[in-house]
Amino acid sequence: MARVLVAYVTHSGSTAEVAAAIGEELEARGYEVTVSPASEARAVAAYDAVVAGGLLYRFGWHPEMVRFLQEHQPELKSRPVALFATGLRPATATDGEGMPCPVYVYEVPETESAQTLAASLKNALPVIEALRPRSLAYFRGKVDPAVLWWPERLVMWIIMRISRMQPGDYRDWDAIRAWARGLELE
Repeated sequence: MARVLVAYVTHSGSTAEVAAAIGEELEARGYEVTVSPASEARAVAAYDAVVAGGLLYRFGWHPEMVRFLQEHQPELKSRPVALFATGLRPATATDGEGMPCPVYVYEVPETESAQTLAASLKNALPVIEALRPRSLAYFRGKVDPAVLWWPERLVMWIIMRISRMQPGDYRDWDAIRAWARGLELE
């Protein structure tokens, strides 16, 4: 039975819930799964495959996720890897343009994205390109200002006013689970 690490970086718990759902789907497929914050995942070499993900945070992928991938790059290059990102921006069919790996994006109908996923992950592109993941998925996240520290709540309020976004859970659990069921980790 293959051992799979699902490592994640979360800010307010939303991405941790996505990682848990991915872990559940992989367990249902027969994998032995460990779901862990990236900061606590040390023995990467002990796993046969790794799924890693984190939120888009400020102007790129969360620095802690980028650091995890860079720190464990030698181990990750020698095993199957799949990556996922969560964020608040709408997803479109063209989001995969410019990415060095297959990209899974569920589309939000009738939306326009100001930038591609590659632009949002610019700070991580060198390590993504080096790892050549089997898949990279983008999923919308959850907007819950109540769990944020007051300065972040103020920034989120401004972003929500400008973008006309409402608080709520934008995660598509069917898409998340379908992606996990389709991963090739052998």
